[in-house]
Amino acid sequence: MLKKLWVWAKEEKLNPSELKKKLLLAKDHHGYTAWDRAAIECSLEALETLWCCAKEAELNSDILLVAQNEKGNTAWKMATQEIHLEVMKTLWVWAKNASLDPHELTKKLLLAKDKYGYTAWDRAAIEGNLEALELLWNWAEEKQINKTNLSLAKNVKRKTTWQIAAQELHIEMMKKV
Repeated sequence: MLKKLWVWAKEEKLNPSELKKKLLLAKDHHGYTAWDRAAIECSLEALETLWCCAKEAELNSDILLVAQNEKGNTAWKMATQEIHLEVMKTLWVWAKNASLDPHELTKKLLLAKDKYGYTAWDRAAIEGNLEALELLWNWAEEKQINKTNLSLAKNVKRKTTWQIAAQELHIEMMKKV
């Protein structure tokens, strides 16, 4: 359906700026874009379609990757929180191939905090998502981030991942951390 709606929008002779503003970057009453909704719902097909539409509308893909909703969440962080590993992996590959420099990639995806002070790492820990934590750990290693920044960092509530795992009874996660 997204593809057909895109075709119809182009038939209406919307210029690239209008396509960006009215379709790709438009937010609903909760501050979510179509890109955010696709990440939350784990729709790789929708994300791929939107990615292609963004390129066609000459939208810098970095904007989609690092755009935040009203809560300060990126699609990346929402995918982590919702335990959508395939979406996380896809977004990571796209981010690495985008024009973000490695420092910005690290800052805006791996270490970015939402308005509540939580990182993707924190959200994965709270959800007990060991697979997401392992992916984040490996990507931090790939980007040569001091992993102590992840494992021993305290979140907004002054808790480490270890403390979160103990509190939430995530025993397997405790063994890894």
